[in-house]
Amino acid sequence: MRRPTLIAAFGVLICVLALAVGGSVTADSQPDHDVTIALPEEVHVGETDVEIVIENHDDEADLFAPVIEIPLRSAIAVSDPDPSATYEGTVLEDRAWDVLDSTMTDGESLFVYGDEVPAGTTKTYTVTLDIQRAGDFTLDTEVRPMYDEAEIAGDSVTATATAAELDVIVEDETGTPLTDATVFVDGEAYPGGSQTISVADGEREVGVTAPELELPTLTVDLAEGDGTEVWFTAPETLESFTGPLAVATTDGGTVAEGTDEQTITQLGDATRVTTHQLSFDVETDGGITVVAATVPSSMPPEFASVAATVEGEGVPTETVDDIVFVELEGETGDAEVILEFEGYRTGDATGDGTVTSNDATAVAVAIVGSETATGYADVTRTGELNAADAMMIAQYADDNRDESFERTDR
Repeated sequence: MRRPTLIAAFGVLICVLALAVGGSVTADSQPDHDVTIALPEEVHVGETDVEIVIENHDDEADLFAPVIEIPLRSAIAVSDPDPSATYEGTVLEDRAWDVLDSTMTDGESLFVYGDEVPAGTTKTYTVTLDIQRAGDFTLDTEVRPMYDEAEIAGDSVTATATAAELDVIVEDETGTPLTDATVFVDGEAYPGGSQTISVADGEREVGVTAPELELPTLTVDLAEGDGTEVWFTAPETLESFTGPLAVATTDGGTVAEGTDEQTITQLGDATRVTTHQLSFDVETDGGITVVAATVPSSMPPEFASVAATVEGEGVPTETVDDIVFVELEGETGDAEVILEFEGYRTGDATGDGTVTSNDATAVAVAIVGSETATGYADVTRTGELNAADAMMIAQYADDNRDESFERTDR
Protein backbone atom coordinates (compact mmCIF):
# COMPACT_ATOMS: atom_id res chain seq x y z
CA MET A 1 0.00 0.00 0.00
CA ARG A 2 1.45 3.38 -0.95
CA ARG A 3 1.43 6.14 1.63
CA PRO A 4 2.11 9.52 -0.07
CA THR A 5 1.28 11.51 3.07
CA LEU A 6 3.98 9.66 4.96
CA ILE A 7 6.45 10.25 2.13
CA ALA A 8 5.63 13.97 2.16
CA ALA A 9 6.25 14.04 5.90
CA PHE A 10 9.71 12.53 5.30
CA GLY A 11 10.40 15.34 2.85
CA VAL A 12 9.52 17.99 5.44
CA LEU A 13 11.74 16.21 7.92
CA ILE A 14 14.66 16.37 5.48
CA CYS A 15 14.31 20.14 5.28
CA VAL A 16 14.23 20.48 9.07
CA LEU A 17 17.35 18.37 9.45
CA ALA A 18 19.13 20.33 6.73
CA LEU A 19 18.43 23.60 8.57
CA ALA A 20 19.61 22.06 11.83
CA VAL A 21 23.06 21.45 10.36
CA GLY A 22 23.40 24.93 8.95
CA GLY A 23 21.48 24.60 5.71
CA SER A 24 23.60 21.86 4.15
CA VAL A 25 23.65 18.08 4.18
CA THR A 26 26.99 16.37 4.55
CA ALA A 27 27.95 12.76 4.04
CA ASP A 28 30.47 10.49 5.65
CA SER A 29 33.17 9.25 3.31
CA GLN A 30 32.48 5.73 4.55
CA PRO A 31 28.92 4.63 5.42
CA ASP A 32 28.31 3.44 8.96
CA HIS A 33 26.04 0.63 7.81
CA ASP A 34 26.29 -2.56 5.76
CA VAL A 35 23.59 -4.04 3.52
CA THR A 36 23.08 -7.71 2.63
CA ILE A 37 20.50 -9.27 0.30
CA ALA A 38 19.15 -12.63 1.53
CA LEU A 39 17.26 -14.84 -0.93
CA PRO A 40 15.49 -18.16 -0.25
CA GLU A 41 17.62 -21.27 -0.76
CA GLU A 42 15.49 -22.08 -3.80
CA VAL A 43 14.15 -19.26 -5.94
CA HIS A 44 11.14 -20.02 -8.13
CA VAL A 45 9.42 -18.09 -10.86
CA GLY A 46 6.61 -16.08 -9.28
CA GLU A 47 6.37 -14.21 -6.00
CA THR A 48 9.49 -14.43 -3.86
CA ASP A 49 10.19 -12.89 -0.45
CA VAL A 50 13.52 -11.02 -0.40
CA GLU A 51 15.23 -9.83 2.78
CA ILE A 52 17.32 -6.66 2.94
CA VAL A 53 19.46 -6.84 6.09
CA ILE A 54 20.76 -3.47 7.35
CA GLU A 55 23.48 -3.48 10.03
CA ASN A 56 24.22 -0.20 11.79
CA HIS A 57 27.87 -0.16 12.92
CA ASP A 58 27.60 3.18 14.69
CA ASP A 59 27.34 2.41 18.43
CA GLU A 60 26.14 5.90 19.28
CA ALA A 61 23.78 7.12 16.52
CA ASP A 62 20.69 5.60 14.99
CA LEU A 63 20.56 5.11 11.21
CA PHE A 64 17.61 7.40 10.60
CA ALA A 65 14.90 6.73 7.99
CA PRO A 66 16.79 4.49 5.52
CA VAL A 67 15.56 4.52 1.94
CA ILE A 68 15.83 1.09 0.28
CA GLU A 69 16.02 1.11 -3.53
CA ILE A 70 15.68 -2.04 -5.65
CA PRO A 71 15.92 -1.63 -9.45
CA LEU A 72 13.16 -3.45 -11.35
CA ARG A 73 15.18 -5.09 -14.08
CA SER A 74 13.75 -7.18 -16.93
CA ALA A 75 13.27 -10.31 -14.81
CA ILE A 76 11.95 -8.50 -11.74
CA ALA A 77 8.57 -6.86 -11.24
CA VAL A 78 6.41 -5.86 -8.33
CA SER A 79 2.64 -5.62 -7.75
CA ASP A 80 2.25 -5.34 -3.97
CA PRO A 81 5.64 -5.75 -2.26
CA ASP A 82 3.98 -5.69 1.19
CA PRO A 83 7.20 -4.43 2.87
CA SER A 84 7.68 -5.07 6.57
CA ALA A 85 10.52 -4.80 9.06
CA THR A 86 11.76 -7.32 11.61
CA TYR A 87 13.73 -6.09 14.62
CA GLU A 88 14.97 -8.32 17.45
CA GLY A 89 12.54 -11.05 16.46
CA THR A 90 9.48 -8.80 16.26
CA VAL A 91 7.72 -8.00 12.98
CA LEU A 92 7.02 -4.27 12.90
CA GLU A 93 4.36 -2.32 11.03
CA ASP A 94 4.15 -2.22 7.22
CA ARG A 95 6.33 0.37 5.55
CA ALA A 96 5.47 2.93 2.86
CA TRP A 97 6.65 2.19 -0.69
CA ASP A 98 6.51 3.51 -4.23
CA VAL A 99 7.72 2.72 -7.75
CA LEU A 100 9.64 5.68 -9.20
CA ASP A 101 12.38 6.45 -11.71
CA SER A 102 15.54 4.67 -10.63
CA THR A 103 18.59 6.53 -9.34
CA MET A 104 20.74 3.44 -9.99
CA THR A 105 19.85 2.40 -13.55
CA ASP A 106 17.56 3.24 -16.42
CA GLY A 107 13.93 2.39 -15.80
CA GLU A 108 12.16 2.18 -12.47
CA SER A 109 12.98 1.06 -8.96
CA LEU A 110 11.02 -0.03 -5.94
CA PHE A 111 11.57 2.41 -3.08
CA VAL A 112 10.80 1.34 0.49
CA TYR A 113 10.84 4.00 3.20
CA GLY A 114 12.19 2.46 6.36
CA ASP A 115 12.22 3.29 10.06
CA GLU A 116 15.43 3.94 12.01
CA VAL A 117 17.96 1.19 12.69
CA PRO A 118 19.02 1.74 16.32
CA ALA A 119 22.70 2.25 17.10
CA GLY A 120 24.77 -0.92 17.00
CA THR A 121 21.89 -3.15 15.87
CA THR A 122 20.53 -4.90 12.78
CA LYS A 123 17.09 -4.61 11.19
CA THR A 124 15.72 -6.75 8.37
CA TYR A 125 13.27 -5.47 5.76
CA THR A 126 11.26 -8.00 3.75
CA VAL A 127 9.69 -7.27 0.35
CA THR A 128 7.81 -9.50 -2.09
CA LEU A 129 9.14 -9.40 -5.65
CA ASP A 130 7.80 -11.13 -8.74
CA ILE A 131 10.46 -13.16 -10.56
CA GLN A 132 9.10 -13.28 -14.11
CA ARG A 133 11.23 -15.83 -15.92
CA ALA A 134 13.36 -18.86 -15.28
CA GLY A 135 17.16 -18.65 -15.42
CA ASP A 136 19.85 -16.40 -13.98
CA PHE A 137 18.99 -12.93 -12.75
CA THR A 138 20.74 -10.18 -10.79
CA LEU A 139 19.20 -8.37 -7.85
CA ASP A 140 20.73 -5.09 -6.63
CA THR A 141 19.90 -2.77 -3.80
CA GLU A 142 21.18 0.47 -2.29
CA VAL A 143 20.30 1.77 1.16
CA ARG A 144 20.90 5.37 2.19
CA PRO A 145 19.65 7.55 5.04
CA MET A 146 16.96 9.91 3.83
CA TYR A 147 18.82 12.88 5.34
CA ASP A 148 22.20 11.92 3.82
CA GLU A 149 21.83 10.40 0.37
CA ALA A 150 25.57 10.30 -0.18
CA GLU A 151 26.03 7.73 2.59
CA ILE A 152 25.17 4.75 0.42
CA ALA A 153 25.74 1.07 1.09
CA GLY A 154 24.50 -1.69 -1.17
CA ASP A 155 24.64 -5.29 -2.22
CA SER A 156 24.22 -7.33 -5.39
CA VAL A 157 23.47 -11.03 -5.81
CA THR A 158 23.03 -13.32 -8.80
CA ALA A 159 20.67 -16.24 -8.49
CA THR A 160 18.88 -18.77 -10.66
CA ALA A 161 15.09 -18.97 -10.74
CA THR A 162 13.54 -22.32 -11.53
CA ALA A 163 10.19 -22.96 -13.16
CA ALA A 164 7.94 -25.73 -14.37
CA GLU A 165 6.71 -25.95 -17.95
CA LEU A 166 2.93 -26.25 -18.23
CA ASP A 167 1.39 -27.08 -21.61
CA VAL A 168 -2.31 -26.20 -21.83
CA ILE A 169 -4.32 -27.30 -24.88
CA VAL A 170 -7.89 -26.04 -25.36
CA GLU A 171 -9.98 -27.54 -28.19
CA ASP A 172 -13.58 -28.07 -29.18
CA GLU A 173 -15.15 -31.51 -29.73
CA THR A 174 -13.75 -31.67 -33.27
CA GLY A 175 -10.16 -31.05 -32.12
CA THR A 176 -10.09 -27.45 -33.40
CA PRO A 177 -8.02 -25.12 -31.14
CA LEU A 178 -10.18 -22.63 -29.27
CA THR A 179 -8.08 -19.50 -29.58
CA ASP A 180 -10.94 -17.38 -28.22
CA ALA A 181 -10.90 -19.28 -24.93
CA THR A 182 -9.02 -17.96 -21.89
CA VAL A 183 -6.69 -20.05 -19.74
CA PHE A 184 -6.24 -19.19 -16.06
CA VAL A 185 -3.27 -20.34 -14.00
CA ASP A 186 -3.63 -19.29 -10.36
CA GLY A 187 -5.96 -16.55 -11.56
CA GLU A 188 -3.59 -15.10 -14.17
CA ALA A 189 -5.05 -15.06 -17.68
CA TYR A 190 -3.40 -16.49 -20.81
CA PRO A 191 -4.72 -16.95 -24.38
CA GLY A 192 -6.46 -20.20 -25.30
CA GLY A 193 -5.54 -22.61 -28.07
CA SER A 194 -2.19 -24.21 -27.25
CA GLN A 195 0.13 -22.53 -24.77
CA THR A 196 3.38 -23.39 -22.98
CA ILE A 197 3.53 -21.43 -19.72
CA SER A 198 6.50 -21.16 -17.35
CA VAL A 199 5.23 -21.10 -13.78
CA ALA A 200 6.55 -21.80 -10.32
CA ASP A 201 6.59 -25.47 -9.46
CA GLY A 202 4.20 -26.85 -6.86
CA GLU A 203 0.41 -26.98 -6.92
CA ARG A 204 -1.18 -24.72 -9.55
CA GLU A 205 -4.87 -24.06 -10.23
CA VAL A 206 -5.56 -24.40 -13.97
CA GLY A 207 -8.92 -23.55 -15.51
CA VAL A 208 -10.46 -22.42 -18.80
CA THR A 209 -13.30 -20.14 -19.78
CA ALA A 210 -14.51 -21.20 -23.23
CA PRO A 211 -16.98 -19.26 -25.40
CA GLU A 212 -19.84 -21.57 -24.38
CA LEU A 213 -18.89 -22.72 -20.89
CA GLU A 214 -16.56 -22.20 -17.96
CA LEU A 215 -14.74 -25.52 -17.62
CA PRO A 216 -13.71 -27.06 -14.29
CA THR A 217 -10.50 -25.95 -12.59
CA LEU A 218 -7.85 -28.63 -12.05
CA THR A 219 -5.29 -28.64 -9.26
CA VAL A 220 -2.06 -29.71 -10.98
CA ASP A 221 1.11 -30.60 -9.05
CA LEU A 222 4.08 -29.43 -11.13
CA ALA A 223 7.67 -30.51 -10.63
CA GLU A 224 10.64 -28.30 -11.53
CA GLY A 225 11.27 -28.47 -15.26
CA ASP A 226 8.37 -30.87 -15.68
CA GLY A 227 6.55 -30.66 -19.01
CA THR A 228 3.06 -31.35 -17.67
CA GLU A 229 0.22 -31.27 -20.19
CA VAL A 230 -3.38 -30.39 -19.44
CA TRP A 231 -6.11 -30.80 -22.07
CA PHE A 232 -9.46 -29.02 -22.07
CA THR A 233 -12.29 -29.83 -24.48
CA ALA A 234 -15.30 -27.54 -24.68
CA PRO A 235 -18.71 -28.35 -26.22
CA GLU A 236 -19.29 -26.64 -29.57
CA THR A 237 -22.68 -25.42 -28.31
CA LEU A 238 -24.53 -25.99 -25.06
CA GLU A 239 -27.80 -26.59 -26.92
CA SER A 240 -26.43 -29.58 -28.83
CA PHE A 241 -24.23 -30.99 -26.09
CA THR A 242 -25.25 -34.27 -24.47
CA GLY A 243 -21.98 -35.94 -23.54
CA PRO A 244 -20.48 -37.76 -21.86
CA LEU A 245 -17.26 -35.95 -22.77
CA ALA A 246 -13.88 -35.68 -21.04
CA VAL A 247 -13.64 -31.89 -20.76
CA ALA A 248 -10.45 -31.65 -18.68
CA THR A 249 -7.61 -34.13 -18.15
CA THR A 250 -3.96 -34.28 -17.16
CA ASP A 251 -3.26 -37.75 -18.53
CA GLY A 252 -5.22 -38.07 -21.74
CA GLY A 253 -8.38 -39.45 -20.18
CA THR A 254 -11.23 -40.13 -22.63
CA VAL A 255 -14.73 -41.58 -22.59
CA ALA A 256 -14.50 -45.01 -24.21
CA GLU A 257 -16.44 -44.95 -27.46
CA GLY A 258 -19.70 -46.91 -27.50
CA THR A 259 -19.79 -47.57 -23.75
CA ASP A 260 -22.52 -45.10 -22.75
CA GLU A 261 -25.86 -46.68 -21.84
CA GLN A 262 -29.17 -45.30 -20.55
CA THR A 263 -31.60 -47.09 -18.26
CA ILE A 264 -34.84 -46.09 -16.52
CA THR A 265 -34.25 -47.54 -13.08
CA GLN A 266 -37.57 -46.44 -11.61
CA LEU A 267 -40.67 -45.44 -13.54
CA GLY A 268 -42.34 -42.63 -11.71
CA ASP A 269 -45.97 -41.66 -11.16
CA ALA A 270 -47.77 -39.03 -9.09
CA THR A 271 -46.38 -40.47 -5.85
CA ARG A 272 -42.80 -41.37 -6.72
CA VAL A 273 -40.08 -39.91 -8.92
CA THR A 274 -38.63 -41.36 -12.08
CA THR A 275 -34.92 -42.20 -11.90
CA HIS A 276 -32.65 -42.55 -14.91
CA GLN A 277 -29.17 -44.02 -15.06
CA LEU A 278 -26.37 -43.05 -17.43
CA SER A 279 -23.29 -45.28 -17.41
CA PHE A 280 -20.04 -45.13 -19.40
CA ASP A 281 -16.37 -46.11 -19.19
CA VAL A 282 -13.46 -43.69 -18.90
CA GLU A 283 -10.05 -44.74 -20.20
CA THR A 284 -7.24 -43.06 -18.25
CA ASP A 285 -3.60 -43.58 -17.35
CA GLY A 286 -4.04 -41.90 -13.97
CA GLY A 287 -3.94 -38.24 -13.04
CA ILE A 288 -7.17 -36.25 -13.17
CA THR A 289 -10.02 -36.47 -15.67
CA VAL A 290 -13.26 -34.47 -15.46
CA VAL A 291 -16.22 -35.77 -17.49
CA ALA A 292 -19.30 -33.71 -18.39
CA ALA A 293 -22.74 -35.11 -19.22
CA THR A 294 -26.36 -34.01 -19.41
CA VAL A 295 -29.54 -35.87 -18.51
CA PRO A 296 -30.23 -39.03 -20.55
CA SER A 297 -32.48 -38.55 -23.57
CA SER A 298 -34.99 -40.89 -21.91
CA MET A 299 -35.95 -38.23 -19.34
CA PRO A 300 -37.08 -34.59 -19.38
CA PRO A 301 -34.28 -32.02 -19.11
CA GLU A 302 -35.10 -31.09 -15.51
CA PHE A 303 -33.78 -33.14 -12.62
CA ALA A 304 -33.94 -32.76 -8.86
CA SER A 305 -30.59 -34.35 -8.02
CA VAL A 306 -27.80 -36.52 -9.38
CA ALA A 307 -25.45 -38.98 -7.69
CA ALA A 308 -22.26 -40.44 -9.16
CA THR A 309 -20.13 -43.51 -8.58
CA VAL A 310 -16.74 -44.40 -10.03
CA GLU A 311 -16.00 -48.12 -9.89
CA GLY A 312 -18.76 -48.45 -7.30
CA GLU A 313 -17.44 -45.70 -5.02
CA GLY A 314 -19.52 -42.57 -4.50
CA VAL A 315 -17.91 -39.33 -5.72
CA PRO A 316 -19.14 -35.71 -5.62
CA THR A 317 -20.60 -33.95 -8.64
CA GLU A 318 -20.92 -30.32 -9.71
CA THR A 319 -23.74 -29.00 -11.89
CA VAL A 320 -23.38 -25.88 -14.06
CA ASP A 321 -26.03 -24.85 -16.59
CA ASP A 322 -27.65 -28.32 -16.26
CA ILE A 323 -24.33 -29.96 -17.18
CA VAL A 324 -23.05 -32.44 -14.60
CA PHE A 325 -19.31 -32.67 -13.96
CA VAL A 326 -17.71 -35.66 -12.24
CA GLU A 327 -13.99 -35.93 -11.47
CA LEU A 328 -11.87 -39.08 -11.58
CA GLU A 329 -8.47 -39.02 -9.90
CA GLY A 330 -5.84 -41.74 -9.84
CA GLU A 331 -7.89 -44.27 -11.82
CA THR A 332 -6.07 -46.35 -14.43
CA GLY A 333 -7.44 -48.45 -17.28
CA ASP A 334 -11.21 -48.53 -17.84
CA ALA A 335 -13.19 -47.01 -14.99
CA GLU A 336 -16.98 -47.37 -14.96
CA VAL A 337 -18.86 -44.17 -14.16
CA ILE A 338 -22.56 -44.26 -13.27
CA LEU A 339 -24.71 -41.14 -12.98
CA GLU A 340 -28.06 -41.67 -11.29
CA PHE A 341 -30.50 -38.83 -12.10
CA GLU A 342 -33.55 -38.30 -9.94
CA GLY A 343 -36.38 -36.55 -11.75
CA TYR A 344 -39.75 -35.40 -10.41
CA ARG A 345 -43.12 -37.00 -9.88
CA THR A 346 -45.28 -37.32 -12.97
CA GLY A 347 -47.59 -34.32 -13.01
CA ASP A 348 -45.27 -32.12 -10.94
CA ALA A 349 -45.41 -29.08 -13.21
CA THR A 350 -43.96 -26.69 -10.61
CA GLY A 351 -41.03 -28.89 -9.54
CA ASP A 352 -41.87 -28.54 -5.84
CA GLY A 353 -41.94 -32.29 -5.18
CA THR A 354 -45.72 -32.69 -4.98
CA VAL A 355 -48.66 -33.00 -7.39
CA THR A 356 -51.55 -30.69 -6.43
CA SER A 357 -54.11 -28.41 -8.04
CA ASN A 358 -51.33 -25.81 -8.27
CA ASP A 359 -49.71 -28.00 -10.92
CA ALA A 360 -52.93 -28.07 -12.96
CA THR A 361 -52.99 -24.27 -12.82
CA ALA A 362 -49.33 -24.13 -13.85
CA VAL A 363 -50.04 -26.30 -16.90
CA ALA A 364 -52.98 -24.10 -17.92
CA VAL A 365 -50.83 -20.98 -17.66
CA ALA A 366 -47.96 -22.65 -19.56
CA ILE A 367 -50.32 -23.59 -22.41
CA VAL A 368 -51.07 -19.92 -23.12
CA GLY A 369 -47.33 -19.21 -22.98
CA SER A 370 -47.11 -16.88 -19.99
CA GLU A 371 -45.20 -19.33 -17.78
CA THR A 372 -43.22 -22.56 -18.10
CA ALA A 373 -43.76 -26.02 -16.63
CA THR A 374 -41.43 -28.94 -16.05
CA GLY A 375 -41.27 -31.79 -18.56
CA TYR A 376 -43.00 -33.97 -15.98
CA ALA A 377 -46.27 -32.10 -16.53
CA ASP A 378 -46.90 -34.08 -19.75
CA VAL A 379 -48.96 -36.81 -18.08
CA THR A 380 -50.64 -37.75 -21.38
CA ARG A 381 -47.17 -38.42 -22.87
CA THR A 382 -48.00 -36.62 -26.14
CA GLY A 383 -44.76 -34.66 -26.21
CA GLU A 384 -46.45 -31.32 -25.56
CA LEU A 385 -48.72 -29.77 -22.97
CA ASN A 386 -52.43 -29.59 -23.59
CA ALA A 387 -55.69 -29.10 -21.72
CA ALA A 388 -55.95 -32.84 -21.02
CA ASP A 389 -52.78 -32.65 -18.92
CA ALA A 390 -54.22 -29.87 -16.78
CA MET A 391 -57.53 -31.73 -16.45
CA MET A 392 -55.98 -35.04 -15.43
CA ILE A 393 -53.71 -33.38 -12.85
CA ALA A 394 -56.68 -31.53 -11.38
CA GLN A 395 -58.67 -34.76 -11.24
CA TYR A 396 -55.76 -36.48 -9.44
CA ALA A 397 -55.71 -33.63 -6.92
CA ASP A 398 -59.44 -34.21 -6.35
CA ASP A 399 -58.87 -37.98 -5.83
CA ASN A 400 -60.66 -38.84 -9.07
CA ARG A 401 -57.53 -40.41 -10.60
CA ASP A 402 -54.92 -42.70 -9.10
CA GLU A 403 -51.12 -42.25 -9.10
CA SER A 404 -50.97 -43.51 -12.70
CA PHE A 405 -53.67 -40.97 -13.66
CA GLU A 406 -56.23 -43.70 -14.31
CA ARG A 407 -59.80 -42.86 -13.35
CA THR A 408 -60.82 -44.24 -9.96
CA ASP A 409 -64.59 -44.27 -10.60
CA ARG A 410 -64.49 -47.02 -13.18
